[in-house]
Amino acid sequence: MPHQPIQVYFQKQLESVCQKEAAPTENGIVERFIRTFKEEHINHTEYLGFEDAVKQIEHWMKIEYMTGRIYSSLDYLTPSEFEMAHVTI
Repeated sequence: MPHQPIQVYFQKQLESVCQKEAAPTENGIVERFIRTFKEEHINHTEYLGFEDAVKQIEHWMKIEYMTGRIYSSLDYLTPSEFEMAHVTI
């Protein structure tokens, strides 16, 4: 079965993205998150092992990062508060 034009287009886009060497300027949002993660959690935490690391990172992500940290881009609300303020039922 021949590829449809849109499939060929996306395949070429994927190949070009995968062939590029990663640079911080290409994925600024992820780079900023990693910086925040290191500065606010990793640099101040000791882990007893892999399972402890997973447990502590999950706690940081779910509790501290999503409900305890405000964001200027979200009108100085936490992600949870922002979501509650903009949920339409």
